[in-house]
Amino acid sequence: ETKDGVNFQLDPGGVIKGTVFKTDGTTPVNDATLSVVVYSGDPCGNKERVLERWIYPGSGGAYEIGGLPAGTNYFVRAYVSDGNYIEEWWAAPDSVRTCGEADVFTLSAGETKDGVNFQLDPGGVIKGTVFKSDGETPVTDPTLIVTLYSGDPCGTNTWVGQRNITPDDNGAYEMRGLPAGSNYFLKASVYEGNYIPEYWASSASMRTCDAAGLIVLNNGEIKEGVNFQLDPGGVIKGTVFQSNGETPVNDATLYVDVYSGDPCGNYAWVGQRWIYPENNGAYEIGGLP
Repeated sequence: ETKDGVNFQLDPGGVIKGTVFKTDGTTPVNDATLSVVVYSGDPCGNKERVLERWIYPGSGGAYEIGGLPAGTNYFVRAYVSDGNYIEEWWAAPDSVRTCGEADVFTLSAGETKDGVNFQLDPGGVIKGTVFKSDGETPVTDPTLIVTLYSGDPCGTNTWVGQRNITPDDNGAYEMRGLPAGSNYFLKASVYEGNYIPEYWASSASMRTCDAAGLIVLNNGEIKEGVNFQLDPGGVIKGTVFQSNGETPVNDATLYVDVYSGDPCGNYAWVGQRWIYPENNGAYEIGGLP
């Protein structure tokens, strides 16, 4: 059977367009990879991601997002994927950093809303190197994760960002686009490798949250030398056998968890390793204090 006449009649959509400028409102951001996202709903509550456009270096900061239905409460945010600018919400006459100040608007059928521009401020930067315990030799063998938080290291805090450090990075990391005035703290952990996770502190990183150092940035400040000195950890390793104690389990995906404390009472989760069929039952968990 041929079923002909399966036709569509598409209505023209609304359009949002503008430019992402630097702080002065006249110089386009041309040196960073940005994302402009349109949402519907409440900027500080329930919201739905509607459409997104990427802005790449060399494009002059301009964007255009079409195909938007009429009658919806829209708001827009500019994110920075790669560059040192602070993410902001659109508002007139200048974009803002908090959701409560974002401008919400509706579009009529086929309307083009031009001039939805952003004026992004330069962000602060935190950078450093993850060293071994000697403070001189970079950690280059495993994949490391440096995570940035704001707030209380042992209490209420907020995840800000994360950098994965591969062996090719020679232990170096950099966090960019950070607003001024926050109490920041950092933690370095090991994805695979035998180093103990530690919090940054001056003059040497520490294992406990109560010893973490706090960083307060000024506008656009670059704070260098935020280095870690990771100690080697202990290792637990073994093999998961079948019930005969001799034949490795190699036909299932398993995981082994390490805990500390009382197995039948209070205990804390420490770490985990997955065991895939190709591992032939063998596992190794390192980085243990």
